[in-house]
Amino acid sequence: MKKLIAVVLALVLCLSAGAVAMAEGEGSGRYVSTQNINFMSAYPQYTFKMATFGLQYLELNEDGSYRLIDVENSFSGDLEFLDDGTYNTVPRGGEIRIYTGTYESVSDSGLLLVTLSAPEAVELVSNFSVGQDAGEELDAAALLEKYGFEETEIMIDEATNVFDFIPVGGMF
Repeated sequence: MKKLIAVVLALVLCLSAGAVAMAEGEGSGRYVSTQNINFMSAYPQYTFKMATFGLQYLELNEDGSYRLIDVENSFSGDLEFLDDGTYNTVPRGGEIRIYTGTYESVSDSGLLLVTLSAPEAVELVSNFSVGQDAGEELDAAALLEKYGFEETEIMIDEATNVFDFIPVGGMF
């Protein structure tokens, strides 16, 4: 269990460093989500199972626009992390989705209440080895349809700049 926690923390550190490195432009606020773990199993028909680790980075700009970067990495295999330091996992790829749109916010009692509009655009970078249609290329409208999300409200703790991971479109 200690190894699993160490691996998850290492992934979160890498994802958060990568998300911050991707940030560009002057923003009025930069925030990071809590980490998310999603587990999928095809049992009993198949022995396939997969864990997906996610983290999000939100940039709120002074002009009322936002950029939400959603980073997810997936692994399959035994998904066991033994006390002797060995593990048996298969990297299944990662996906980075960059959403842009507009937002409104209000600060109240140490919380920043933010309403993100449905995204106006989404960019996708993916190297998934499972769950993707081979050679699938989507135009801007199809990307929004497949990976977009409805208007959503989030609360950001202004002391820590952390918000709860929000579900967005995609994965499978």
